[in-house]
Amino acid sequence: PAPTPAPTPAPTPAPTPAPVRTPTPTPAPTPAPTPAPKPAPASGGSCTPLDFDPWVSGSLMECCAGTEKVVGQWKGTNWYYLCKASTPASTSPTSAPASPTPPPAATSGGRVTTKLLQWNVYYGNKDTGNMARAIVAKLVPDIIGLCELTASMTEMAQSLTTASGSRFQVQPGHTGWKGYGTDIFYNSDKWEALEGGVQTAGCSSRGGNR
Repeated sequence: PAPTPAPTPAPTPAPTPAPVRTPTPTPAPTPAPTPAPKPAPASGGSCTPLDFDPWVSGSLMECCAGTEKVVGQWKGTNWYYLCKASTPASTSPTSAPASPTPPPAATSGGRVTTKLLQWNVYYGNKDTGNMARAIVAKLVPDIIGLCELTASMTEMAQSLTTASGSRFQVQPGHTGWKGYGTDIFYNSDKWEALEGGVQTAGCSSRGGNR
């Protein structure tokens, strides 16, 4: 008899490969926006913003609402104005000025300490109240010389009196503005004016007479 052939084994199926997972990319962080620089005040604006000089154009542009012009040594040793946030003490009309240091008493030898101050206030500055407060804040002088003062001499004397608590008067013999010279105010509680006067000094430089 013929031999029975051996059965052919069924082929083993190849294993199904595991699916490959594609990693999800991490999104790049969004950078924070760079703050815009503080713009300069527009030339056509109606007021000077906070921390800007109201006199920078050569003439006064009033500070915006909620701020006021304040003189100080804001950078370096120079004195100039900046618009600063108004404070109740500076805006209240009923606020009393700080009590100044009383004048020293005369010694047994009859000598009295005297403080002098000279300041070029800029010819366009007519803010007598702020000028007086700036003078008294640093020093309570007895005799004050203000160069280029074009504001009212009477108002300036009154502002100095209000800020200091001492009675300031205008130099004798001052009958009106004569030029960009130095006008003198003195503490009449401490000094008596004996004589004085004002004369024009011809000058061909910018601004004219002194």
